[in-house]
Amino acid sequence: MNKSTRYLSNLYNETVELNLKNKTKIIGILTNVDHNGNIFMKVSKIYHLNKKIFFVTDIIIRGSALKYIVFPENIKFQEIFNELNKK
Repeated sequence: MNKSTRYLSNLYNETVELNLKNKTKIIGILTNVDHNGNIFMKVSKIYHLNKKIFFVTDIIIRGSALKYIVFPENIKFQEIFNELNKK
């Protein structure tokens, strides 16, 4: 498991915002990240490009479709980075 997936694994059960390459935005609870970078979420809200909003209970986002992740503001980034550098 590389450092980015290990970092994301520390954020399980946190609400994150994913922005995809097709300009779709997904906000939901992170449940898992696999070694390919695929992201598993639950209780998600999908904001599609044409202003449609979808609610889903479970969703899997392919890692290659991901543009960037917006993390919650209450996360202590420095503690997580220090923990990852120890391993």
